[in-house]
Amino acid sequence: MLDSLDSLGRGEAAIVARITAEEATSKRLADIGFVRGARVTVIRPGRPCLVRIGTSCVGLGLALQRTVILAK
Repeated sequence: MLDSLDSLGRGEAAIVARITAEEATSKRLADIGFVRGARVTVIRPGRPCLVRIGTSCVGLGLALQRTVILAK
């Protein structure tokens, strides 16, 4: 099942399946770890959402959350 990052709640985790943003935004997200197969865990849902990806914590606004498509 595929959902976007904004569908996860606190403590939930999923795997990045793809990014649907424009090329420049997709590259920026990839540079900070949002690549296919990466595990994402929600620390704090909302706007902005705080997530752990790899060893980093990243805050994403709602528009970016909706471009990160996840496989549970």
